[in-house]
Amino acid sequence: ASHTHNGPTPLDKKYIPTDGNRWEPRALGSIAPAVGEAHAKAVPCYIGAAKGTSSVGQNRQDPVGGLWTNEIRQPNYPRDPVVQILRVSEAGGKVIAVVANYAAHPVVLDSDNSTEYSADFPGAMAQYVEKNLPGAVSLFIQGACGDINSRYLGQYPSTERGPGYYGVLVHEMRQLGRELGYEVLRVSNAIQLTPPQQPELQVLDEELTFNARWDIAKLKALQAVPTYHQWAVEGRPIGYPPEKLTVPITSVLIN
Repeated sequence: ASHTHNGPTPLDKKYIPTDGNRWEPRALGSIAPAVGEAHAKAVPCYIGAAKGTSSVGQNRQDPVGGLWTNEIRQPNYPRDPVVQILRVSEAGGKVIAVVANYAAHPVVLDSDNSTEYSADFPGAMAQYVEKNLPGAVSLFIQGACGDINSRYLGQYPSTERGPGYYGVLVHEMRQLGRELGYEVLRVSNAIQLTPPQQPELQVLDEELTFNARWDIAKLKALQAVPTYHQWAVEGRPIGYPPEKLTVPITSVLIN
């Protein structure tokens, strides 16, 4: 959900052991019990939503520094500064969970040596929110980050970072997490939760069809190696994706 750039890629052969001890079953073995645990803890609750703003992200195609640089560290556009917040509270007011949606690649840390902090600034944000809301769970959902990087960028360290700059990156990662977390808390705490006069729930299931992102014929003509784009299509890089993708979309409207 955080769109981490710091975790190991599942397409790297060194993470696909030949003895059948694959990572996917272990991941599912963690996710499934978590769903069951959450279901067992379900209680009547209020849900409220609101929006804030943050400059944690900025466009990586900086007009001053050039493509893939953001050394000026100033918010530039186009970017999406909106932080969308969903707060879930018990009837008595105690916060159960806070969900934050924001668009920025989590790339404060250098992916070569930072898997210890694979959640990057979204993880630091969640820690900050949970520290200030004891007992609550903080979740981060990535927005359409496109060309929006984090304001601090680990892959291209600034000139002031000398030997041992990794410690600086961790500091900056936590700084952005606290900055975003502060806005998440501010917006969440201002949400007024009251019982709706006419509670209502509507759900709509649809299927949308899109053309492939890539020119499949060109890929085949170039004998390009199918890589990460195969993951969402067939689960393994075993061939080219179809020229059209049909995907399900579920929309839920509360009140």
